[in-house]
Amino acid sequence: FQRLERNRDHCMAFLHREAAMGKRIWAYGASTKGNVIAQWYGLTAALVAAAADRSPEKWGRVMVGSGIHITSEESFRHERPDYAVVLPYAFLPEFVERERAWLEGGGKFVVSLPEFRIVGKEALR
Repeated sequence: FQRLERNRDHCMAFLHREAAMGKRIWAYGASTKGNVIAQWYGLTAALVAAAADRSPEKWGRVMVGSGIHITSEESFRHERPDYAVVLPYAFLPEFVERERAWLEGGGKFVVSLPEFRIVGKEALR
C-alpha cells in the first residue's frame, strides 16, 4: 500500500508541476479499471482536459467521480496534448503502437502503475 501511495504522490506531483508550466494533459483509456485509478489518484477535469477512448458509446460522457470528459482517440490525435496519463496500464504496448505518430512528435505517456514512469518515443525502438 505504501508503494502505491508513493506512486500516486509522485505521479500527481509530476502532473501538477507540468500543468503549472502550461503542458496539456489528457487521460488515455476510460475503462472501469482506469476510472478507479483516476478517482484514487484524484484526477479531475481541472487537471486533465479529456480522456481518449476507443469505444464510441463512451464519447460525450464523463468519467464518474473525476468529471473528465470522454472523447475519441481521433480527437486526442487532433489536439496533440503533451502528456497522456495511461489509465488501463496493461494495454500500454497497444497504445504505443496506436499513437506512434504522437510519440514521434514529442508526446509522452505517463504510466502510473505498476511503477511511475514517463514513456516517450524511445518506446518505439
